[in-house]
Amino acid sequence: MKALAAKYRVVGIPIIGIPIIWIPLIVLLLGTAARAQEPRGNWRFDDADKPVKVVVLGGSVSAYGLGGYSQWLPAICQHIEVHNAAKAKLGAAALKERFIAQVLQNRRFDAKVAETWLVFLGGLNSVGTPELTNIDVSKTFRLAHEAGMKTMGLTVNPWGSDDDSRWQGARALEYLEHTQKTVDFVLGRLTPVQAFGKSAAQQAAFEPGQLPDIAVDLWDGVLRDRSAPPRTENSALHAVKTSAWVKKKLAGLDGEAKESALTGYVKQAMSIPSWFMRKDFVGFDPVHPNATGHKEIARAVCHKAPPSWGCDCAALDGLVWNPHARKPLPR
Repeated sequence: MKALAAKYRVVGIPIIGIPIIWIPLIVLLLGTAARAQEPRGNWRFDDADKPVKVVVLGGSVSAYGLGGYSQWLPAICQHIEVHNAAKAKLGAAALKERFIAQVLQNRRFDAKVAETWLVFLGGLNSVGTPELTNIDVSKTFRLAHEAGMKTMGLTVNPWGSDDDSRWQGARALEYLEHTQKTVDFVLGRLTPVQAFGKSAAQQAAFEPGQLPDIAVDLWDGVLRDRSAPPRTENSALHAVKTSAWVKKKLAGLDGEAKESALTGYVKQAMSIPSWFMRKDFVGFDPVHPNATGHKEIARAVCHKAPPSWGCDCAALDGLVWNPHARKPLPR
């Protein structure tokens, strides 16, 4: 009872004191209310000439409508019809609920009528809690699989800047680690415990559908500014040695092991700018790519897309984003 009360304390409902017989109904109503925040989808695919259907889901990067990757893909993959269900400002948990409402509860959508794909690029809005983010992303992948869809997971793109407080001092090491954990999960580099934390203590391997069928690495791809000047060794060393987070990481280490770990953190701190987005791909801020950056995201997706999509990746070189037509057109 206390655990249930703690779970729903955030919504202000006094569980303690309510007759036990009412509790299942309350839990059901709470779950229904949470999903009611997302309207049920009423859209449908309607191009019979496109045998492959693609649903794009993500936050503001995926929702970008002025040359977003979801707008480049149909121009180079002749067999796909794309519906963009992305929405800005949503973290992984909210995106899962949006997928349920907009796709699974949409009576006009049937994943089994044609080859259908979920293309997911999201989670940056909840990257500060990477294990919870991974859990919700994995649930979204699994829900898609259970509905008969195939899944493509895109890692987050490079993001941040020296002006962003999250990337200043030793705090940058925390966000680098948080982001890398979400990236490594999508790419299948982690164990369930590493990806999900203690909640997966009894899980030795990922269950079917928890990982994407195809993974695309945007984080360490062409959008990354590998040639960015590093931070100075002195500033990095000062940040690391004064960081409570680093001290906690080094707890229990002695001698050479501690020095080696400390040296590694200093090198990471120096390398932080190389994990930001290249300036020629930056849109209205250092998190969101411009149309050229999205073109490169589409290229990365294209190279991993299955033959059934009918993609011609080289065709991207002959296209430019036309803001008046609001679509890619020949140069």
